Amino acid sequence: GLVSALYLGRFRRKVAVVDAGDPRARWIPRIRNLIGYAQGLTGPQLLQRLRKQVQLYDVEFIKGQAKVRRNARGFKVVVGSKQMQ
Repeated sequence: GLVSALYLGRFRRKVAVVDAGDPRARWIPRIRNLIGYAQGLTGPQLLQRLRKQVQLYDVEFIKGQAKVRRNARGFKVVVGSKQMQ
């Protein structure tokens, strides 16, 4: 999600990142296949760097669990009481 948000934010697209607070990447002990990081990074370090980069762009962060529902126009995303189309 953060990588997608980074690219879309760079292209000035309207982006929202829904964060349920349990990213799988935080369990990665060491990521070694990243260019520019010869010693690798931990999952939490990568998440922190990505989040910092994404915050340079107009990206909305929403805490919660997303639910996707179909409607007549395609679909809508609901996070708590907030609805997005």
